[in-house]
Amino acid sequence: MRYVRWVAIMVLLSVGIGKANIIDDARDFFNSKSAGMGIPSLKLGVGAKNLALGGGILSRDATLLFWNPSLIPLVSGFNASFSHSSQFLGTRYEFAGMVWGDEISGYGIGAKYFTAGDIELRDSRQMLYGTYSPFSLVSYFSYGRKSGDIWLGGSFKYIYERCHVYSLRGYAMDFGFNYIPISTLNVAFAVSNMGPRVSYGIEGSTPIKLPLTFEFSTGYEFKKFGFSASFRKALDEVFTAGVGVEYTPNPYITLRMGERVGYDLMGASFGFGVNYARLALDYAYLPFELDLGSSHHITIAIK
Repeated sequence: MRYVRWVAIMVLLSVGIGKANIIDDARDFFNSKSAGMGIPSLKLGVGAKNLALGGGILSRDATLLFWNPSLIPLVSGFNASFSHSSQFLGTRYEFAGMVWGDEISGYGIGAKYFTAGDIELRDSRQMLYGTYSPFSLVSYFSYGRKSGDIWLGGSFKYIYERCHVYSLRGYAMDFGFNYIPISTLNVAFAVSNMGPRVSYGIEGSTPIKLPLTFEFSTGYEFKKFGFSASFRKALDEVFTAGVGVEYTPNPYITLRMGERVGYDLMGASFGFGVNYARLALDYAYLPFELDLGSSHHITIAIK
């Protein structure tokens, strides 16, 4: 019955933090795309391995701070991960995190920084007089623990975003659940970005909803292969899915590919990983549709 207490505590915290907005958001869940969303950088996945596969269920590193905090205890010992992602029109984001796990409990801290690049400032005559760089910063404080036959975890996130002379601050929580029916199979569920509305403080502006997201994931590992699948619904998106497979011919090299369904701009993804001693280097390539180019993701992990 210990996990029942965990669930009760997390629900109470979430309702308190959300100031009853969870009820309103849940009412919008089955709309194809709920309006009034903000801070889309909260949904940007981190970690080249995860992005190549279309989800983070197979990871055992600090990128789990983003994907599902209940998986953090499964990290073997200490792990620090650093990721860089570049996208179209000069947008990019970075992630850094540290976690420690012993299969029973685990905790971690991290941060994700997103910038949209330089945007021109023009006067009423369309004369250029400067530039500014909008950005957002999200900090993660996470904890997970085994309770009976399952693992539960939660993250507190502090959010700061700035656009020219305006800024907003907010906070949110993530909650994760993980079950391992057999040693090679993981089944996980996560709900992310539960929190109150945020605002830039501009008079007359409408408060912004956080992009509440629900994701179900499963991963299976067999000899040299790993398989993953995820099904996701964010309030401002339709239902989406991702599947991925990785192949490790030897202890040093891993090859990966994935496919996404339901996304407007993304489809296939490709990547590889290189492991040596206590270091791991991962790379992922995600082409965009509509001639928007591609995105590149690099992650370095210290085990």
